[in-house]
Amino acid sequence: MNNFGDVLRDHGIGLGKYKIGGNIGVSNLNVPHVLFTFGEEASWVRAVDSLGNLYISDGSSSGNNLIKYDSQLNQIWKARIYPTGALNHPSIMRVVMGKDDTPWVQLDFQKTDFKYYIGFFKINKYTGAIEAGIDFQIGQTDSNLWNFTVDQLTADVIYIAEVKRSASTSEIRKTILPSKTVEWTYQLGTTSVYGAPSLIAHANGSLYVAAPTGYLHRINTSSATDYYKRAMPLGSGFAVDTEGNAYTSGYDSRHRIESVSLSGGYRWGYTSSVKTESIAVSRDSKYVYSTSAEGGYVGMDRLEKLDAATGALLKVIRPDGRKYDLVTSPNGDVYMTSSNIGVSTPNCLRETFKILN
Repeated sequence: MNNFGDVLRDHGIGLGKYKIGGNIGVSNLNVPHVLFTFGEEASWVRAVDSLGNLYISDGSSSGNNLIKYDSQLNQIWKARIYPTGALNHPSIMRVVMGKDDTPWVQLDFQKTDFKYYIGFFKINKYTGAIEAGIDFQIGQTDSNLWNFTVDQLTADVIYIAEVKRSASTSEIRKTILPSKTVEWTYQLGTTSVYGAPSLIAHANGSLYVAAPTGYLHRINTSSATDYYKRAMPLGSGFAVDTEGNAYTSGYDSRHRIESVSLSGGYRWGYTSSVKTESIAVSRDSKYVYSTSAEGGYVGMDRLEKLDAATGALLKVIRPDGRKYDLVTSPNGDVYMTSSNIGVSTPNCLRETFKILN
């Protein structure tokens, strides 16, 4: 079998700034198909809406753009997400889909006062323009560790997580835009400064939080009370299926993926031989996908497919390169970005895969 760079060249996929390729059937990949090839370090699929439209960040020397493609890979728009008063080129950190397929972005940027800010902005899905937002100055005594998610039932409601380095605490704020009203604040307590809480707002009205404290929380978004608080191995992988079952990955003497039910009851645990970087669950709640990369050894990289009901390993796939975030589409498809540092481009080669159930 040729290496992946050879496969791309054999199928006519270029190695320039970025090019869009058709589906490529590669025998040892089995289910993934290459959709995009980027020669930019920061380009990958960030979110997918219910129609299969893809939101991709295109990092380049001229700044950070958000690009919207339809399900047939036709570009709908390309927009520079540039808040009022921004001085430099804002960096897109996350894209989250809210109610009615509305994209929201988290930005890291500098203003004309030469101070740095974290901002959360609602984007017009038809044009890419900013409609509403809120930003916070990053002080020298506080961390720039932030995260957010968007309510799936009520428009313009976001949940913002902040780690305060000076106090070693984390908190979550339910915020209403455009008024910027804080409805409640949920304290996670003393925590690590090495990572922000991961947040998922569910259509069942719950907020799921994988906290650096080592606990998984399911929170009632109306009353800010816990349905459950459970110790779990937490790391970079976190997902919730349509039924409300939660999945986390982390290290607990071993590299583990574990699942709990809607009520917080233990469902199953799976031990992987390599570190899990990201996980995603299919929208039909049948499969869990995990990407793994171990210490830069490309031969250890793998994509694993698990049975979501039992945690049984169903398949191991080894496309070349380091794996990045998995993104699940409402129509059931899963997208993964892989970085191939062995291909000679200005930075490296990024391929975006579409993974069929």
